[in-house]
Amino acid sequence: TGVAGPEPVAQAAVGTVHIAVFDRKSGSSRSQSLQFAGSRDDIRVQSALALFGLLLDCMVAGSPLTRTLKTG
Repeated sequence: TGVAGPEPVAQAAVGTVHIAVFDRKSGSSRSQSLQFAGSRDDIRVQSALALFGLLLDCMVAGSPLTRTLKTG
């Protein structure tokens, strides 16, 4: 969830995005709050890529459920 723009919503800046993944097998979850820049479409694409990256990390055996992302 988040704000892709073009206007801020309820005190959340444009580009503010929250993603999460839950692993049913282990019962663990990870969430991240991110800040992206660009157009509405840019923010939506960056958000999807961040979520796919986090999901991939969770699916790779032995991989921690944490991902470092470059934002902005």
